[in-house]
Amino acid sequence: MNKTSSTRIFAILARSAPVGVILRRGPSKQVQLIKWNLGSDTLEYGQWFKGRIYERRCDLSPSGELLLYFAAKYKEPLRSWTAISKPPYLTALALWPKGDGWGGGGLFDSELSVQLNHRPGEDVLQEGLRLKKNMRIRLYGSRPGWGEDFPIYHSLLLRNGWNLAREGECGSPNWNANVVWEFTQPITYEKNVHERPASADAYQRHEPEERLLVLRRLRRAGRWREIALYVASNRLGRLGWQRRSGFWQGWQAIPSQ
Repeated sequence: MNKTSSTRIFAILARSAPVGVILRRGPSKQVQLIKWNLGSDTLEYGQWFKGRIYERRCDLSPSGELLLYFAAKYKEPLRSWTAISKPPYLTALALWPKGDGWGGGGLFDSELSVQLNHRPGEDVLQEGLRLKKNMRIRLYGSRPGWGEDFPIYHSLLLRNGWNLAREGECGSPNWNANVVWEFTQPITYEKNVHERPASADAYQRHEPEERLLVLRRLRRAGRWREIALYVASNRLGRLGWQRRSGFWQGWQAIPSQ
């Protein structure tokens, strides 16, 4: 009997152009990069990668011409790395070896400015490759190279118009259990899709149209596992919960016609 594998998709949209990329994952250790032209709603199927691409630590340049991604095979000689490529291909134009699953990835401040989430000393460009002319690289934040999907994912959410409404709550650790840390309240982000009301009083009465809930647990192996990802919509005057498995980011960013 043939075993059917599930497929997950995750979309990242450019900020200044009608273009995006889709990371299609499935089976679990195979990922395909797809370029999405939003103007014509056409797809350009690109390169496959046998390994893991951490989609929530990836970013597109404002024009959509360049993709920054964090990938891993956990095999020598590189094990894991952050790279810049030209969609729909993953061939590295620039690459920084990482070696583990902590940190990695980054974000584009602009077309020629990148924050790299690597520890000091892990920001050395792979031999034989060079940066695009005038491109600047700096380390991310005050403690670069740590965390997993967070903190990069958090920064991307804020940049894309989401606001952190609640940091979430977790109970005490149980070091003998399969789940060490478990969130009892989700990390909550909110976003108003339309423009802010003119008056402060009106804004206080205005309910957020989109609400993102991230429920997270830390397993004993030391890896964060996302238990559920939900987007709540209040566009019709009522709050209706819908599960958005991986595609929510592109979904919320596409303007209605």
